[in-house]
Amino acid sequence: MKPLLIGIDDLYNHTELLENVDAKLISASIRRAQDLYIEPVVGTKLLKKVSDLIVNQELDLSGNTFYKELYDDYMFISLIETTLYLSFDSISVRIGQNGVVILNSENNTPMSKNELNELKQQRFEYSKHYLEKMRDYLSWNYSKFPELGQSLETQEEGGLKKTQSLIYFRKKGYDYRDYLCYRYYKN
Repeated sequence: MKPLLIGIDDLYNHTELLENVDAKLISASIRRAQDLYIEPVVGTKLLKKVSDLIVNQELDLSGNTFYKELYDDYMFISLIETTLYLSFDSISVRIGQNGVVILNSENNTPMSKNELNELKQQRFEYSKHYLEKMRDYLSWNYSKFPELGQSLETQEEGGLKKTQSLIYFRKKGYDYRDYLCYRYYKN
């Protein structure tokens, strides 16, 4: 299982999330944020590299300056915002033997569906902003991360070749964003 790149305390300290929220619910949202939003931007190999540096407590070593900058200035805030966005539904809804239920407390006033959707949309926009900043950072600094230039695989699909190699895209004059989107190109 991949390690989580942020902890529940990070969310308590950097968002409006109250400490009475079950950590198990938030952990699932952190994992989803990493898998669905962070990994497609940074790629599997770079995500693994940063994860390994964090797990081994090597992120702060002098030779890892660019990885630390990527994590501290871009990945961390992207994960915070994306996790909070993904958490709204899991915090308020439970699945049990009696079906799907919406939690309600006598001490709080629940939001209307429209208010919740507006709040989710706002968080989604924050999330997109920080993910875009991370894409831009990687685009301008791709040479500092050798994991971005490694080819993960090439597949033939109906006369088209799919690649995940930044080197190919750079040689063809494409932008880093084309690499991130795993564009298709003709043989």
